[in-house]
Order: sequence, then C-alpha cells, then structure tokens
Amino acid sequence: MNGTPSTDPAMKSKVSNGKPGNSFGLSRFSWRALRLRLLSLDGDPHRIALAFAVGTFISFTPFYGLHTFIAIAVAYILKLNLTALMIGAWLNNPFISLYVYSFCYWIGFKIIGGATFDFSADNWQSVFKLSMTDFVLQISLGCLIVSLLGSVIAYVSAKKMISRRRRVK
Repeated sequence: MNGTPSTDPAMKSKVSNGKPGNSFGLSRFSWRALRLRLLSLDGDPHRIALAFAVGTFISFTPFYGLHTFIAIAVAYILKLNLTALMIGAWLNNPFISLYVYSFCYWIGFKIIGGATFDFSADNWQSVFKLSMTDFVLQISLGCLIVSLLGSVIAYVSAKKMISRRRRVK
C-alpha cells in the first residue's frame, strides 16, 4: 500500500468504467455515463422518459439543495423509475446552477418586470433595494417556465433515444 492505485480486478468498479483508483466513481463526473445509464434502464420507454422528464422538472425548481429528497419522494409516490428520475434531478448541478438561476431570474424579470439591481461597483447598494417579494416572484416564474420547457425537451429526447437504442438491439 504505497499510495498507488490498485490493479486488482476485484477493486475495479463498473461505475468508474474499470479504472483503478476510482472505486466509487466520485472523482470524475461524466455526462456520457449518465446518458448510457439512462439508455440501459429496463422498462417501458414512456415510463423511463417520463421519470427523466419529472426529474428534469425538479432539477430547475428554486428548491436548490432539496432536489434529491423531492425526487425520492416523487418516485415513491408516483411509482416512477428512481434512477431515471435522479439522473434528471441532478442535471442542475453546482457547476451550472448559478447560470441556470440567473437565467430563470432574467426570464421572470422580463415577464413580470419590477425592481432590478445593478452590479456596478458604484451602485452595489441597489442589490439591497430589491424587494424580496419581487425577487421570489421573478425567480419562481422563471424557474417554472424553464422547468416546463426543460421537462418537455427531456421527455421527447429521452423517449426518442431509448426507442432508437432498443430498435437497434
């Protein structure tokens, strides 16, 4: 045990594509691996795509930090595929969430209007002048629109990819 990764085949994980030293699959995030996992799920393509779409909807809600718990509860209540739902719920991850929620706020602001803030160096106080009610309404409406649009796109694309993959097999 000199700190080098194990070359023992028993220590290699299916999650990490058999690469040594990555036994839990946590050191590298892979969109490709998530897509392949989604496509390899057993079950009706409609139900898998539906679960992925519901997960995508949850992913873009403003309840950041609660997405996993919400997804587990929804999967249990609606009897949906938990894996597909979790893959959708984790689309909005910490690396992109700032951009997603900024976009959601911008959409809500464009529709509702109201107070906004300016991040310029000489006007930083404007951030505190923004009414919390305006902000909550703007981001909630923006998140609803992005969630609905994202879930429709997720359903259509997932069902198409799963059906196509099963026809090829």
